[in-house]
Amino acid sequence: MKETVAVRAVALCEAVTWIAKLNALWLTFTLLGGVVLGIGPSTVAAFDLSRRYHQGESPRMLPAFWATYRTEFGRATLLVVPNLLVGAMLALNFHSFGSAFGSASTVLSMATVALGACFVASVCVLLPMFSHYDLPLRRYHVTAMAFALRNPVSMALLLFVTIAIGYLSYSLPGLLLFFSVGAWIHLDNYLCLKMFAANDAAVAARA
Repeated sequence: MKETVAVRAVALCEAVTWIAKLNALWLTFTLLGGVVLGIGPSTVAAFDLSRRYHQGESPRMLPAFWATYRTEFGRATLLVVPNLLVGAMLALNFHSFGSAFGSASTVLSMATVALGACFVASVCVLLPMFSHYDLPLRRYHVTAMAFALRNPVSMALLLFVTIAIGYLSYSLPGLLLFFSVGAWIHLDNYLCLKMFAANDAAVAARA
């Protein structure tokens, strides 16, 4: 029993260390790309590295991260940056409607929250999908949204994880420098890979 607990404690420490390294790589390469041009390839590279980790691979983190960052720079930027713009527009609209008064602004605020939830859920699926499936770039957004709409319970779980990490990061800003992004990528990828495997098995069974 003690040996099992010790093994689990060591595994947990290794996972936390790995997440911290992933967070450091994401932050470093995002800054090296000037944030706007760096955040897309950094995020895609982090999700790809996380996918390989969950699938039992153990590549050297920096070379593997850099290889994906370099080869997917253009496609990753086209994938992520438009989503950042949409997210910023939704946040701006919510702030504008939330500061206004009246029933109309309340309805618009609620609509913006609903759209925002759908948007965040689709992004939670989009990024793991990009690292897991080989599709034409234009199909990822549509496929991710369709997957999100077909799996509302799973999307609720992804949203809960995202909100929980966001709240903790807001309460403890220092987490952003060391764990927040890496932890979100790690957990989001883990959950999505489970969903993808179940979906692929269901499709294969129907076929």
